[in-house]
Formats: sequence, structure tokens, C-alpha cells
Amino acid sequence: MIGKVVALILGVVVIGVVVVGFMAIVPSPATCTPDAAVAGTSDARSRWDAWAAKAPPASVTFTEADATAVLREQIQGQGLAIKDPVVHFCGDGTAQLSFTYQLGPVPIKGVAVGSVAATSPLGVTVSSIRIGGLPTAVTDPVVSAVKDVAAQAASLGLAGPVKVVKVSQGTATISQ
Repeated sequence: MIGKVVALILGVVVIGVVVVGFMAIVPSPATCTPDAAVAGTSDARSRWDAWAAKAPPASVTFTEADATAVLREQIQGQGLAIKDPVVHFCGDGTAQLSFTYQLGPVPIKGVAVGSVAATSPLGVTVSSIRIGGLPTAVTDPVVSAVKDVAAQAASLGLAGPVKVVKVSQGTATISQ
């Protein structure tokens, strides 16, 4: 009887090690641009505030570093399941959010793809989420966490006279 219990415990440990090892080698989804160094938020916020007050210029451009800094400030201290979010602006007009999700002892990389809508406050819509090569049953909690971030940070507190949002490689330009 004790031998069966020990064999069962060893079996569970071996299966756990194999699963953790597999998750450690699961490929991370690629982003359209490399991660940018995170900037400070004060410059990005002041440019937005000046633009939103309809002071010249008629448009404002944000880099990925600006957007990442504002996003991280907006979600800081909210206890979200995803960590280290990085904004990517792609040449095809989409935006991406790369992030890390701690699945047990293993950090898993993921990428959410979506668009920035010309609304006030600025809107974000997530169209797809890729998390390594993991099956949907494993990634469903992560998808919920990413959608929570998108919902909480949709406007990033950026309200103003938005008429056009143009996303290009590395930047997003918002015009009145």
C-alpha cells in the first residue's frame, strides 16, 4: 500500500516537472516591433494635455515608450495578473500589447493584438490574444486578465477632441 502511494506521488512529481519543463520551452509570440525602453509619463501627459486643450499643434504623436509608460502608470497597483506590459505600434495600423503572465513557477509571454479607436476617451479594442503555444484551456485565465487590462486602461485617462488615430510603425498620431 505504501509503495503505491509513493509511486503515485512520484508519478505526479514527474508529470509536474514535465509540464513545467514544457511550459518553459513554449515559444513566445512575436511582436511587430522590439520592446522600447519605457519613458517617463510626465512628457507624454503634458503633450496630451496641451493638445486636448486645443493648443497647437492639431495632432500629437506618441511613441511606444510614451504609451507603455502611460499604460503602466494607469494600471499600477491594481493587482492585475499580467506583468510588464509593453505597447507596440505596427505598420499595418494595429497595436499590440506584449506582457508576462506568471503561470505557477513559469513566466509565460503573451501578445494581445487590437486597434485604437478614434473616440474620446481614447478607446482600445482587443481582437486576439496569443500566449506561447499553450492550449486554450491553459490560457483562458490569461485572456480574462488581458481583457481586464484593456477595459481598465482603455482610455488611459486620455480624453480630448479625437477625430483620427493613425497607427504606424513605432508611433501613434492622434488628430483633432
